[in-house]
Amino acid sequence: MEKKNTILLTVIAVATLLVAVVGATFAYFTASVTTENKENNTTTVQTRTIASATMDFGSKVEASNVLPGYKTVKTVTVAGNGSAGDLDVNATITLTPSVADFGNHIKYSIYKVATATAPDASTICGESTPVTDGGQYYDSMTCTTTSLGTAVKSGTFGATAETLDVTISYNTADTYYVVVEYENDTTADQNSEQGKTFSVVMDFAAKA
Repeated sequence: MEKKNTILLTVIAVATLLVAVVGATFAYFTASVTTENKENNTTTVQTRTIASATMDFGSKVEASNVLPGYKTVKTVTVAGNGSAGDLDVNATITLTPSVADFGNHIKYSIYKVATATAPDASTICGESTPVTDGGQYYDSMTCTTTSLGTAVKSGTFGATAETLDVTISYNTADTYYVVVEYENDTTADQNSEQGKTFSVVMDFAAKA
């Protein structure tokens, strides 16, 4: 009989312990959180601006009835616009020739001078001076490019366009001189070029 009571009391004790555990509320720690410099809780990002650039093509250049040896100068001014701190502009000057009838006789040179000190283009090349030397006809016209410094690019026009990459900064201005020469080739017969026309188209665009 006592054994049964012991078992019964043990069962009651276990049941009582379970009730106590299930219904108990345990103590715990709580975190303390505060903020400082709350006025700085917003992150604001503003994108940077890029300067703009403008090319002034100046006056149109045309000539007719020229002889081998003739030269001409085309000037363009590139100005950087925008605001202080703007990123530089990367652009490309493109010269597209149409010289199929002239072989390798059309030469070019490009010079860059700060506009503030740029000389007048009319002082670069002298007057056209046709010459008759026996049965040969040519132009002894000369150009003096000393005031322009060293050419940034030069060569002979062919079937493809010539390009010059330029960088333009805010609040700057540069003048580019394109000297085009119809070569007097003393080693070749240029009679097939008589009465023909060549041209060079200049373009300016942001670098692709």
